[in-house]
Amino acid sequence: MKKIAFEGAQGFGAGATGGRGGDIVKVTNLKDSGEGSLRWALEDLDDPRIVVFAVGGQIDLKEEIRINGDVTLAGQTAPGGITVSGARLRVIESNVIIRGMNLRPGDSNDGQKAENRDGISVGKNGRTVEDVIIDSNSISWAIDENTSTWGSPNNVTWSNNLIAEALQDSRHPKGDHSMGMLIGDGSENISIIGNLFASNDQRNAVVKDGSEHIEYINNVVYNYGRQALEVAGGSLHAIGNVMIAGDDSNGRAAIRLNTGDGRQAFYVSDNLSAVSGDATNKIKSSYVFDPSTKEIIPSEDVLDWVVSHAGVIIDGKRSKIDQRIIDTVVDDDGRIIDSQKEVGGYLDQVAMKTIKDSDDDGIPDAYEKLIGSDANRADSDKDADGNGLANIEDYINALLDGSAKAPSSYAISSDFVEEIISASGGSGTNGSSSRGDADSFVIEAEDFKIEKGFATAKLSAASEGKVLRAHHDAEASTTFDGKSGTYDIGVQYFDETDGVSYLEVHLNGKMLDAWHWNANLGSALANMKTRTTHVIDDIEIEAGDEIVLIGTGARSTEPLRIDALHFTPSDTLLN
Repeated sequence: MKKIAFEGAQGFGAGATGGRGGDIVKVTNLKDSGEGSLRWALEDLDDPRIVVFAVGGQIDLKEEIRINGDVTLAGQTAPGGITVSGARLRVIESNVIIRGMNLRPGDSNDGQKAENRDGISVGKNGRTVEDVIIDSNSISWAIDENTSTWGSPNNVTWSNNLIAEALQDSRHPKGDHSMGMLIGDGSENISIIGNLFASNDQRNAVVKDGSEHIEYINNVVYNYGRQALEVAGGSLHAIGNVMIAGDDSNGRAAIRLNTGDGRQAFYVSDNLSAVSGDATNKIKSSYVFDPSTKEIIPSEDVLDWVVSHAGVIIDGKRSKIDQRIIDTVVDDDGRIIDSQKEVGGYLDQVAMKTIKDSDDDGIPDAYEKLIGSDANRADSDKDADGNGLANIEDYINALLDGSAKAPSSYAISSDFVEEIISASGGSGTNGSSSRGDADSFVIEAEDFKIEKGFATAKLSAASEGKVLRAHHDAEASTTFDGKSGTYDIGVQYFDETDGVSYLEVHLNGKMLDAWHWNANLGSALANMKTRTTHVIDDIEIEAGDEIVLIGTGARSTEPLRIDALHFTPSDTLLN
Protein backbone atom coordinates (compact mmCIF):
# COMPACT_ATOMS: atom_id res chain seq x y z
CA MET A 1 0.00 0.00 0.00
CA LYS A 2 1.27 3.46 -0.89
CA LYS A 3 2.25 5.40 2.20
CA ILE A 4 0.63 8.77 2.74
CA ALA A 5 1.57 11.84 4.75
CA PHE A 6 -0.26 10.59 7.85
CA GLU A 7 -3.23 8.40 8.64
CA GLY A 8 -6.36 10.09 7.33
CA ALA A 9 -4.58 12.41 4.89
CA GLN A 10 -6.70 13.18 1.83
CA GLY A 11 -6.58 15.12 -1.40
CA PHE A 12 -3.98 15.82 -4.03
CA GLY A 13 -1.26 16.51 -1.44
CA ALA A 14 -1.79 13.36 0.62
CA GLY A 15 1.19 11.61 -0.99
CA ALA A 16 3.70 14.01 0.56
CA THR A 17 6.22 12.20 2.73
CA GLY A 18 7.92 15.30 4.11
CA GLY A 19 11.04 14.51 6.08
CA ARG A 20 10.33 10.78 6.47
CA GLY A 21 13.58 8.90 7.04
CA GLY A 22 15.61 12.08 7.56
CA ASP A 23 17.22 13.78 10.53
CA ILE A 24 15.33 14.91 13.63
CA VAL A 25 15.86 18.65 13.95
CA LYS A 26 14.93 20.47 17.16
CA VAL A 27 13.86 24.11 17.45
CA THR A 28 15.45 25.11 20.75
CA ASN A 29 14.80 28.88 20.91
CA LEU A 30 12.30 31.55 19.87
CA LYS A 31 14.76 33.77 17.99
CA ASP A 32 14.16 35.06 14.47
CA SER A 33 17.31 33.40 13.13
CA GLY A 34 20.45 31.51 14.03
CA GLU A 35 21.13 27.91 14.99
CA GLY A 36 18.25 26.35 16.88
CA SER A 37 15.70 28.77 15.44
CA LEU A 38 12.70 27.92 13.28
CA ARG A 39 14.27 29.79 10.33
CA TRP A 40 17.44 27.71 10.68
CA ALA A 41 15.43 24.47 10.69
CA LEU A 42 13.31 25.36 7.67
CA GLU A 43 15.37 27.73 5.54
CA ASP A 44 19.03 27.08 6.30
CA LEU A 45 18.78 23.28 6.27
CA ASP A 46 17.64 21.42 3.16
CA ASP A 47 18.20 17.69 3.69
CA PRO A 48 15.21 15.46 4.62
CA ARG A 49 14.25 16.35 8.19
CA ILE A 50 11.45 16.23 10.75
CA VAL A 51 11.27 19.45 12.74
CA VAL A 52 10.09 19.23 16.36
CA PHE A 53 10.07 21.79 19.15
CA ALA A 54 11.91 21.69 22.46
CA VAL A 55 10.31 25.03 23.41
CA GLY A 56 6.91 26.66 23.17
CA GLY A 57 5.89 30.28 22.85
CA GLN A 58 5.85 33.03 20.21
CA ILE A 59 8.34 33.59 17.40
CA ASP A 60 8.31 37.19 16.11
CA LEU A 61 9.68 37.23 12.56
CA LYS A 62 11.19 40.20 10.72
CA GLU A 63 10.92 38.59 7.27
CA GLU A 64 9.29 35.52 5.76
CA ILE A 65 10.74 32.06 6.27
CA ARG A 66 11.29 30.26 2.97
CA ILE A 67 10.76 26.56 3.52
CA ASN A 68 13.03 24.17 1.68
CA GLY A 69 11.59 20.80 0.69
CA ASP A 70 11.61 17.28 2.14
CA VAL A 71 10.50 18.48 5.55
CA THR A 72 7.82 17.70 8.13
CA LEU A 73 7.04 20.60 10.47
CA ALA A 74 5.36 19.35 13.64
CA GLY A 75 4.14 22.40 15.55
CA GLN A 76 2.03 20.15 17.76
CA THR A 77 5.22 19.02 19.55
CA ALA A 78 5.82 22.47 21.08
CA PRO A 79 5.14 22.44 24.83
CA GLY A 80 2.24 24.84 25.33
CA GLY A 81 2.01 25.47 21.57
CA ILE A 82 3.97 27.58 19.08
CA THR A 83 2.84 30.84 17.45
CA VAL A 84 4.54 32.60 14.52
CA SER A 85 3.90 36.34 14.11
CA GLY A 86 5.21 39.21 11.99
CA ALA A 87 5.69 37.38 8.68
CA ARG A 88 4.60 34.41 6.64
CA LEU A 89 5.84 30.90 6.13
CA ARG A 90 6.39 30.33 2.41
CA VAL A 91 6.84 26.89 0.87
CA ILE A 92 9.26 27.23 -2.05
CA GLU A 93 10.22 23.57 -2.65
CA SER A 94 8.44 20.22 -2.88
CA ASN A 95 7.42 17.49 -0.44
CA VAL A 96 6.36 19.42 2.64
CA ILE A 97 4.04 18.55 5.55
CA ILE A 98 2.98 21.31 7.96
CA ARG A 99 0.77 20.57 10.97
CA GLY A 100 -0.03 21.98 14.39
CA MET A 101 1.18 25.55 13.78
CA ASN A 102 -0.44 28.79 14.99
CA LEU A 103 0.32 31.35 12.28
CA ARG A 104 -0.83 34.86 13.26
CA PRO A 105 1.10 37.60 11.36
CA GLY A 106 -0.66 40.56 13.03
CA ASP A 107 -0.22 44.30 12.47
CA SER A 108 2.95 45.13 14.38
CA ASN A 109 5.27 47.88 13.15
CA ASP A 110 8.06 45.35 12.74
CA GLY A 111 7.91 42.39 10.42
CA GLN A 112 7.36 41.71 6.76
CA LYS A 113 5.99 44.34 4.37
CA ALA A 114 2.23 44.56 4.76
CA GLU A 115 1.44 43.72 1.11
CA ASN A 116 3.16 40.33 1.53
CA ARG A 117 2.28 39.56 5.13
CA ASP A 118 0.37 36.29 4.67
CA GLY A 119 -0.09 33.52 7.18
CA ILE A 120 1.27 30.82 4.90
CA SER A 121 1.74 30.59 1.14
CA VAL A 122 2.68 27.73 -1.17
CA GLY A 123 4.58 28.27 -4.41
CA LYS A 124 7.24 30.44 -6.02
CA ASN A 125 7.45 31.64 -9.61
CA GLY A 126 10.09 29.75 -11.58
CA ARG A 127 10.25 26.79 -9.16
CA THR A 128 8.55 23.43 -9.12
CA VAL A 129 6.55 23.13 -5.90
CA GLU A 130 4.44 20.00 -5.50
CA ASP A 131 3.31 17.42 -2.95
CA VAL A 132 2.45 19.69 -0.03
CA ILE A 133 -0.12 19.15 2.73
CA ILE A 134 -1.08 21.91 5.19
CA ASP A 135 -3.25 20.26 7.85
CA SER A 136 -4.65 21.06 11.29
CA ASN A 137 -3.20 24.55 11.67
CA SER A 138 -4.68 27.80 12.97
CA ILE A 139 -4.12 30.72 10.58
CA SER A 140 -5.41 34.20 11.35
CA TRP A 141 -4.74 37.96 11.46
CA ALA A 142 -2.91 38.24 8.13
CA ILE A 143 -2.71 41.63 6.40
CA ASP A 144 -2.49 40.25 2.83
CA GLU A 145 -3.87 36.68 2.59
CA ASN A 146 -4.32 34.24 5.43
CA THR A 147 -3.44 31.44 2.98
CA SER A 148 -2.52 31.18 -0.71
CA THR A 149 -1.15 29.04 -3.51
CA TRP A 150 0.65 31.10 -6.16
CA GLY A 151 3.40 30.47 -8.70
CA SER A 152 1.86 27.33 -10.30
CA PRO A 153 2.20 24.82 -7.46
CA ASN A 154 0.45 21.47 -7.85
CA ASN A 155 -0.65 18.52 -5.70
CA VAL A 156 -1.45 20.58 -2.60
CA THR A 157 -3.94 19.82 0.20
CA TRP A 158 -5.33 22.35 2.68
CA SER A 159 -7.25 20.32 5.26
CA ASN A 160 -8.76 20.75 8.73
CA ASN A 161 -7.37 24.26 9.18
CA LEU A 162 -8.96 27.18 11.02
CA ILE A 163 -8.60 30.17 8.65
CA ALA A 164 -10.03 33.23 10.34
CA GLU A 165 -10.17 36.94 11.04
CA ALA A 166 -7.91 38.26 8.29
CA LEU A 167 -7.41 41.95 9.05
CA GLN A 168 -9.61 44.41 7.15
CA ASP A 169 -8.70 48.09 7.55
CA SER A 170 -5.08 47.52 8.53
CA ARG A 171 -1.72 48.34 6.92
CA HIS A 172 -2.29 47.01 3.41
CA PRO A 173 -1.50 49.66 0.75
CA LYS A 174 -4.68 48.72 -1.17
CA GLY A 175 -6.88 49.55 1.80
CA ASP A 176 -9.50 47.05 3.00
CA HIS A 177 -7.96 43.62 2.54
CA SER A 178 -9.43 40.88 4.74
CA MET A 179 -8.72 37.77 2.63
CA GLY A 180 -9.09 34.09 3.52
CA MET A 181 -7.52 32.01 0.72
CA LEU A 182 -6.17 32.75 -2.76
CA ILE A 183 -5.83 29.94 -5.31
CA GLY A 184 -4.30 31.39 -8.46
CA ASP A 185 -1.51 31.82 -10.97
CA GLY A 186 -1.98 28.43 -12.62
CA SER A 187 -2.28 26.38 -9.44
CA GLU A 188 -3.29 22.81 -10.26
CA ASN A 189 -4.54 19.79 -8.30
CA ILE A 190 -5.47 21.68 -5.14
CA SER A 191 -7.68 20.08 -2.45
CA ILE A 192 -9.41 22.29 0.14
CA ILE A 193 -11.07 19.93 2.62
CA GLY A 194 -12.73 20.31 6.02
CA ASN A 195 -11.51 23.83 6.75
CA LEU A 196 -13.32 26.49 8.77
CA PHE A 197 -13.24 29.95 7.18
CA ALA A 198 -14.52 32.46 9.74
CA SER A 199 -14.96 36.24 9.47
CA ASN A 200 -12.81 36.88 6.41
CA ASP A 201 -14.34 39.61 4.20
CA GLN A 202 -13.37 38.04 0.86
CA ARG A 203 -11.70 35.01 -0.78
CA ASN A 204 -13.15 32.14 1.19
CA ALA A 205 -11.65 30.98 -1.21
CA VAL A 206 -11.13 32.65 -4.60
CA VAL A 207 -10.06 30.49 -7.57
CA LYS A 208 -8.64 32.43 -10.54
CA ASP A 209 -5.95 32.80 -13.22
CA GLY A 210 -6.44 29.48 -14.98
CA SER A 211 -6.22 27.30 -11.88
CA GLU A 212 -7.41 23.76 -12.65
CA HIS A 213 -8.57 20.67 -10.76
CA ILE A 214 -9.61 22.42 -7.57
CA GLU A 215 -11.49 20.36 -4.95
CA TYR A 216 -13.50 22.40 -2.44
CA ILE A 217 -15.10 19.83 -0.15
CA ASN A 218 -16.78 19.80 3.29
CA ASN A 219 -15.69 23.30 4.27
CA VAL A 220 -17.63 25.68 6.52
CA VAL A 221 -17.61 29.40 5.66
CA TYR A 222 -19.00 31.72 8.30
CA ASN A 223 -19.58 35.51 8.20
CA TYR A 224 -18.07 35.81 4.74
CA GLY A 225 -18.55 39.54 4.19
CA ARG A 226 -18.49 40.34 0.47
CA GLN A 227 -17.46 36.95 -0.88
CA ALA A 228 -17.47 33.32 0.15
CA LEU A 229 -16.38 30.92 -2.62
CA GLU A 230 -15.61 32.99 -5.73
CA VAL A 231 -14.54 31.19 -8.92
CA ALA A 232 -13.28 32.83 -12.12
CA GLY A 233 -12.76 30.05 -14.65
CA GLY A 234 -10.75 26.87 -14.27
CA SER A 235 -12.24 23.56 -13.16
CA LEU A 236 -13.75 22.92 -9.76
CA HIS A 237 -15.65 20.42 -7.62
CA ALA A 238 -17.63 22.09 -4.81
CA ILE A 239 -19.24 19.35 -2.72
CA GLY A 240 -20.81 19.22 0.72
CA ASN A 241 -19.94 22.73 1.90
CA VAL A 242 -21.85 24.87 4.40
CA MET A 243 -22.09 28.66 4.01
CA ILE A 244 -23.38 30.71 6.96
CA ALA A 245 -24.06 34.39 6.47
CA GLY A 246 -23.07 36.39 9.54
CA ASP A 247 -23.71 40.03 10.40
CA ASP A 248 -21.00 41.22 7.98
CA SER A 249 -22.24 39.22 4.97
CA ASN A 250 -23.79 41.26 2.17
CA GLY A 251 -26.59 38.92 1.11
CA ARG A 252 -25.08 37.75 -2.18
CA ALA A 253 -25.07 34.07 -3.10
CA ALA A 254 -22.23 32.44 -1.19
CA ILE A 255 -21.02 30.37 -4.16
CA ARG A 256 -20.38 32.45 -7.28
CA LEU A 257 -19.23 30.93 -10.57
CA ASN A 258 -17.98 33.51 -13.06
CA THR A 259 -16.34 33.50 -16.47
CA GLY A 260 -12.54 33.46 -16.44
CA ASP A 261 -9.43 31.75 -17.71
CA GLY A 262 -9.02 28.04 -18.23
CA ARG A 263 -11.40 25.17 -18.72
CA GLN A 264 -14.51 26.62 -17.04
CA ALA A 265 -16.19 23.38 -15.94
CA PHE A 266 -17.76 22.88 -12.53
CA TYR A 267 -19.42 20.10 -10.54
CA VAL A 268 -21.48 21.53 -7.67
CA SER A 269 -23.34 19.16 -5.34
CA ASP A 270 -24.92 18.97 -1.87
CA ASN A 271 -23.92 22.43 -0.65
CA LEU A 272 -25.90 24.39 1.93
CA SER A 273 -25.60 27.52 -0.15
CA ALA A 274 -27.18 29.51 -2.94
CA VAL A 275 -25.26 29.57 -6.23
CA SER A 276 -25.07 32.35 -8.82
CA GLY A 277 -22.73 34.01 -11.31
CA ASP A 278 -22.44 34.36 -15.08
CA ALA A 279 -20.91 30.91 -15.60
CA THR A 280 -23.54 28.71 -13.94
CA ASN A 281 -24.26 27.24 -17.38
CA LYS A 282 -20.86 25.54 -17.06
CA ILE A 283 -22.06 23.34 -14.20
CA LYS A 284 -22.02 19.66 -15.15
CA SER A 285 -23.98 16.74 -13.75
CA SER A 286 -20.89 14.72 -12.79
CA TYR A 287 -17.20 15.15 -12.00
CA VAL A 288 -15.28 17.29 -14.50
CA PHE A 289 -11.87 15.82 -13.62
CA ASP A 290 -10.63 12.70 -11.88
CA PRO A 291 -11.20 13.45 -8.17
CA SER A 292 -8.58 12.83 -5.54
CA THR A 293 -10.99 13.09 -2.59
CA LYS A 294 -13.84 10.58 -2.53
CA GLU A 295 -14.53 10.25 1.21
CA ILE A 296 -17.13 13.00 1.58
CA ILE A 297 -19.38 13.89 4.52
CA PRO A 298 -23.02 14.79 3.74
CA SER A 299 -23.56 18.54 4.07
CA GLU A 300 -26.06 18.09 6.92
CA ASP A 301 -23.24 16.72 9.11
CA VAL A 302 -20.45 19.06 8.00
CA LEU A 303 -20.99 21.93 10.43
CA ASP A 304 -20.75 19.73 13.50
CA TRP A 305 -17.75 17.89 12.08
CA VAL A 306 -15.76 20.98 11.14
CA VAL A 307 -16.30 22.98 14.34
CA SER A 308 -15.25 19.87 16.26
CA HIS A 309 -12.08 19.21 14.28
CA ALA A 310 -10.66 22.30 12.55
CA GLY A 311 -7.50 23.96 13.83
CA VAL A 312 -4.85 22.87 16.31
CA ILE A 313 -6.30 20.38 18.78
CA ILE A 314 -3.85 18.64 21.09
CA ASP A 315 -5.11 16.15 23.66
CA GLY A 316 -8.62 17.39 22.97
CA LYS A 317 -7.82 21.05 23.73
CA ARG A 318 -7.65 24.19 21.64
CA SER A 319 -5.90 27.47 22.40
CA LYS A 320 -8.02 30.22 23.93
CA ILE A 321 -7.86 32.12 20.63
CA ASP A 322 -9.13 29.20 18.57
CA GLN A 323 -11.83 28.38 21.09
CA ARG A 324 -13.07 31.96 21.00
CA ILE A 325 -13.27 31.86 17.18
CA ILE A 326 -15.12 28.54 17.25
CA ASP A 327 -17.57 29.99 19.77
CA THR A 328 -18.28 32.96 17.47
CA VAL A 329 -19.39 30.49 14.81
CA VAL A 330 -21.55 28.40 17.10
CA ASP A 331 -23.04 31.47 18.79
CA ASP A 332 -23.30 33.40 15.50
CA ASP A 333 -21.68 36.56 16.87
CA GLY A 334 -18.44 36.75 14.87
CA ARG A 335 -17.25 39.93 13.15
CA ILE A 336 -14.61 41.08 10.71
CA ILE A 337 -11.80 42.90 12.54
CA ASP A 338 -9.17 45.52 11.69
CA SER A 339 -6.62 44.49 14.33
CA GLN A 340 -5.94 41.48 16.54
CA LYS A 341 -6.07 43.92 19.45
CA GLU A 342 -9.86 44.11 19.04
CA VAL A 343 -10.21 40.47 20.13
CA GLY A 344 -7.59 40.26 22.87
CA GLY A 345 -4.36 39.90 20.92
CA TYR A 346 -1.75 37.20 21.35
CA LEU A 347 -3.11 35.12 24.21
CA ASP A 348 -1.12 32.13 22.95
CA GLN A 349 2.13 33.45 24.40
CA VAL A 350 3.58 31.15 27.03
CA ALA A 351 6.85 31.10 28.89
CA MET A 352 9.62 29.12 27.23
CA LYS A 353 9.84 25.64 28.71
CA THR A 354 11.29 22.28 27.79
CA ILE A 355 10.21 18.65 27.94
CA LYS A 356 12.37 15.77 29.09
CA ASP A 357 14.00 13.82 26.25
CA SER A 358 16.83 11.86 27.82
CA ASP A 359 18.20 10.38 24.59
CA ASP A 360 17.68 13.59 22.57
CA ASP A 361 15.94 11.73 19.73
CA GLY A 362 12.94 14.06 19.48
CA ILE A 363 10.51 11.84 21.41
CA PRO A 364 9.80 12.76 25.04
CA ASP A 365 10.49 10.12 27.65
CA ALA A 366 6.83 9.86 28.64
CA TYR A 367 5.75 8.94 25.13
CA GLU A 368 8.59 6.45 24.66
CA LYS A 369 7.17 4.50 27.57
CA LEU A 370 3.77 4.39 25.88
CA ILE A 371 5.02 2.91 22.60
CA GLY A 372 7.62 0.60 24.10
CA SER A 373 10.71 2.37 22.78
CA ASP A 374 13.79 3.10 24.91
CA ALA A 375 13.94 6.55 26.53
CA ASN A 376 17.69 6.12 27.02
CA ARG A 377 18.57 5.08 23.46
CA ALA A 378 18.09 7.21 20.34
CA ASP A 379 15.62 5.00 18.48
CA SER A 380 13.25 7.48 16.84
CA ASP A 381 14.00 5.86 13.46
CA LYS A 382 12.90 2.41 14.69
CA ASP A 383 9.38 0.93 14.53
CA ALA A 384 8.43 -0.22 18.02
CA ASP A 385 4.82 -1.08 17.18
CA GLY A 386 5.50 -2.63 13.76
CA ASN A 387 3.06 -0.42 11.86
CA GLY A 388 5.51 0.53 9.13
CA LEU A 389 6.18 4.03 10.45
CA ALA A 390 9.13 5.19 12.50
CA ASN A 391 8.61 5.95 16.18
CA ILE A 392 9.01 9.69 15.56
CA GLU A 393 6.09 9.73 13.11
CA ASP A 394 3.92 7.72 15.50
CA TYR A 395 4.66 10.33 18.14
CA ILE A 396 4.03 13.51 16.14
CA ASN A 397 0.91 12.14 14.44
CA ALA A 398 -0.59 10.74 17.64
CA LEU A 399 -0.54 14.21 19.19
CA LEU A 400 -3.15 15.28 16.61
CA ASP A 401 -4.68 12.02 15.39
CA GLY A 402 -4.16 9.13 17.74
CA SER A 403 -3.88 9.74 21.46
CA ALA A 404 -5.35 13.20 20.98
CA LYS A 405 -9.10 13.40 21.34
CA ALA A 406 -11.25 15.84 19.41
CA PRO A 407 -13.57 17.92 21.53
CA SER A 408 -16.98 16.46 22.16
CA SER A 409 -19.35 17.08 19.30
CA TYR A 410 -21.02 20.45 19.49
CA ALA A 411 -24.26 18.66 18.60
CA ILE A 412 -25.32 21.38 16.20
CA SER A 413 -29.10 21.43 16.38
CA SER A 414 -31.29 20.58 13.42
CA ASP A 415 -32.99 23.95 13.93
CA PHE A 416 -29.67 25.73 13.38
CA VAL A 417 -29.06 23.75 10.18
CA GLU A 418 -32.57 24.59 9.00
CA GLU A 419 -31.86 28.26 9.68
CA ILE A 420 -28.75 28.03 7.50
CA ILE A 421 -30.73 26.39 4.71
CA SER A 422 -33.40 29.07 4.91
CA ALA A 423 -30.91 31.92 5.02
CA SER A 424 -28.89 30.58 2.09
CA GLY A 425 -31.95 30.08 -0.09
CA GLY A 426 -31.93 26.30 0.25
CA SER A 427 -29.69 23.30 -0.10
CA GLY A 428 -28.16 21.61 -3.08
CA THR A 429 -26.46 23.32 -6.00
CA ASN A 430 -28.96 26.05 -6.74
CA GLY A 431 -30.44 27.15 -3.44
CA SER A 432 -33.35 24.75 -3.83
CA SER A 433 -33.96 21.30 -2.44
CA SER A 434 -35.78 20.36 -5.62
CA ARG A 435 -33.91 19.20 -8.71
CA GLY A 436 -35.79 18.48 -11.90
CA ASP A 437 -39.00 16.58 -11.14
CA ALA A 438 -37.60 14.69 -8.14
CA ASP A 439 -36.47 15.58 -4.65
CA SER A 440 -33.52 14.45 -2.58
CA PHE A 441 -34.32 11.88 0.09
CA VAL A 442 -32.75 9.23 2.29
CA ILE A 443 -33.41 5.53 2.85
CA GLU A 444 -32.06 4.35 6.19
CA ALA A 445 -30.15 1.09 5.86
CA GLU A 446 -31.98 -0.43 8.82
CA ASP A 447 -35.20 -0.15 6.81
CA PHE A 448 -33.90 -2.65 4.22
CA LYS A 449 -35.22 -6.21 4.32
CA ILE A 450 -32.52 -8.52 5.66
CA GLU A 451 -32.03 -11.51 3.36
CA LYS A 452 -29.04 -12.99 5.21
CA GLY A 453 -26.08 -12.08 7.39
CA PHE A 454 -27.09 -8.55 8.38
CA ALA A 455 -28.51 -7.43 11.71
CA THR A 456 -29.77 -4.07 12.91
CA ALA A 457 -27.42 -2.54 15.48
CA LYS A 458 -27.42 0.63 17.54
CA LEU A 459 -24.69 3.19 16.81
CA SER A 460 -24.84 6.73 18.15
CA ALA A 461 -22.86 8.19 15.24
CA ALA A 462 -25.36 6.87 12.67
CA SER A 463 -27.94 9.22 11.19
CA GLU A 464 -30.89 7.65 13.01
CA GLY A 465 -28.86 5.91 15.69
CA LYS A 466 -28.88 2.54 13.88
CA VAL A 467 -26.96 0.70 11.16
CA LEU A 468 -27.08 -2.55 9.24
CA ARG A 469 -24.14 -4.59 10.52
CA ALA A 470 -22.57 -7.79 9.23
CA HIS A 471 -19.45 -9.72 10.23
CA HIS A 472 -19.49 -12.18 7.32
CA ASP A 473 -21.35 -12.56 4.00
CA ALA A 474 -24.59 -10.60 4.01
CA GLU A 475 -27.45 -9.39 1.81
CA ALA A 476 -30.32 -6.91 2.21
CA SER A 477 -32.86 -5.47 -0.20
CA THR A 478 -35.47 -2.76 -0.63
CA THR A 479 -38.01 -1.70 -3.22
CA PHE A 480 -37.54 1.82 -4.55
CA ASP A 481 -40.69 3.86 -3.91
CA GLY A 482 -39.42 7.36 -4.76
CA LYS A 483 -40.06 9.35 -7.93
CA SER A 484 -38.61 7.85 -11.07
CA GLY A 485 -35.54 9.75 -12.23
CA THR A 486 -31.76 9.87 -12.49
CA TYR A 487 -30.02 9.99 -9.13
CA ASP A 488 -26.59 10.11 -7.56
CA ILE A 489 -26.68 7.48 -4.83
CA GLY A 490 -24.52 8.24 -1.79
CA VAL A 491 -23.90 5.13 0.31
CA GLN A 492 -23.11 6.32 3.84
CA TYR A 493 -21.13 3.86 5.97
CA PHE A 494 -18.34 3.50 8.53
CA ASP A 495 -14.83 2.70 7.31
CA GLU A 496 -12.47 1.97 10.20
CA THR A 497 -8.71 1.49 9.94
CA ASP A 498 -8.46 -2.01 11.40
CA GLY A 499 -9.76 -4.19 8.57
CA VAL A 500 -11.08 -4.34 5.01
CA SER A 501 -14.77 -4.93 4.22
CA TYR A 502 -16.42 -5.19 0.81
CA LEU A 503 -19.78 -4.04 -0.57
CA GLU A 504 -21.70 -4.35 -3.83
CA VAL A 505 -24.78 -2.33 -4.79
CA HIS A 506 -27.18 -3.98 -7.27
CA LEU A 507 -30.19 -2.61 -9.14
CA ASN A 508 -32.64 -5.15 -10.62
CA GLY A 509 -29.98 -7.84 -10.60
CA LYS A 510 -27.26 -5.68 -12.20
CA MET A 511 -24.26 -4.60 -10.15
CA LEU A 512 -23.94 -0.80 -10.13
CA ASP A 513 -20.70 -0.54 -8.17
CA ALA A 514 -18.44 -2.45 -5.78
CA TRP A 515 -15.59 -1.31 -3.55
CA HIS A 516 -13.38 -2.36 -0.65
CA TRP A 517 -13.63 -0.33 2.55
CA ASN A 518 -9.99 0.46 3.12
CA ALA A 519 -9.62 4.23 3.60
CA ASN A 520 -7.41 5.77 6.27
CA LEU A 521 -9.82 8.03 8.14
CA GLY A 522 -7.90 8.18 11.38
CA SER A 523 -9.76 5.87 13.74
CA ALA A 524 -10.32 2.18 14.43
CA LEU A 525 -13.79 2.95 15.81
CA ALA A 526 -17.16 3.48 14.14
CA ASN A 527 -17.62 7.16 14.90
CA MET A 528 -18.05 10.53 13.20
CA LYS A 529 -14.44 10.42 12.07
CA THR A 530 -14.96 7.19 10.11
CA ARG A 531 -18.45 7.90 8.81
CA THR A 532 -18.03 8.44 5.08
CA THR A 533 -19.90 8.35 1.79
CA HIS A 534 -19.29 6.60 -1.52
CA VAL A 535 -21.18 8.17 -4.45
CA ILE A 536 -22.52 6.23 -7.45
CA ASP A 537 -23.32 8.77 -10.16
CA ASP A 538 -26.18 9.05 -12.68
CA ILE A 539 -28.31 6.00 -11.93
CA GLU A 540 -31.72 5.78 -13.61
CA ILE A 541 -34.28 4.35 -11.18
CA GLU A 542 -38.00 3.74 -11.50
CA ALA A 543 -40.59 3.15 -8.80
CA GLY A 544 -40.73 -0.56 -8.01
CA ASP A 545 -37.05 -1.25 -8.85
CA GLU A 546 -35.18 -3.51 -6.44
CA ILE A 547 -32.00 -2.29 -4.74
CA VAL A 548 -29.83 -4.99 -3.15
CA LEU A 549 -26.77 -4.63 -0.91
CA ILE A 550 -24.39 -7.60 -0.96
CA GLY A 551 -21.21 -7.57 1.06
CA THR A 552 -18.67 -9.23 3.30
CA GLY A 553 -17.58 -7.92 6.69
CA ALA A 554 -14.04 -8.35 7.98
CA ARG A 555 -15.20 -10.45 10.92
CA SER A 556 -14.78 -8.66 14.27
CA THR A 557 -12.09 -6.21 13.15
CA GLU A 558 -14.16 -4.21 10.69
CA PRO A 559 -17.73 -5.38 10.15
CA LEU A 560 -19.92 -3.86 7.48
CA ARG A 561 -21.76 -0.95 9.04
CA ILE A 562 -24.12 0.70 6.57
CA ASP A 563 -25.87 3.85 7.73
CA ALA A 564 -28.06 5.14 4.90
CA LEU A 565 -28.49 5.66 1.15
CA HIS A 566 -28.82 9.30 0.03
CA PHE A 567 -30.59 9.87 -3.28
CA THR A 568 -29.80 13.20 -4.96
CA PRO A 569 -31.25 13.94 -8.42
CA SER A 570 -28.47 14.18 -11.00
CA ASP A 571 -30.22 16.44 -13.50
CA THR A 572 -29.57 19.65 -11.63
CA LEU A 573 -30.88 22.82 -13.25
CA LEU A 574 -29.92 26.27 -12.06
CA ASN A 575 -32.20 29.28 -11.89
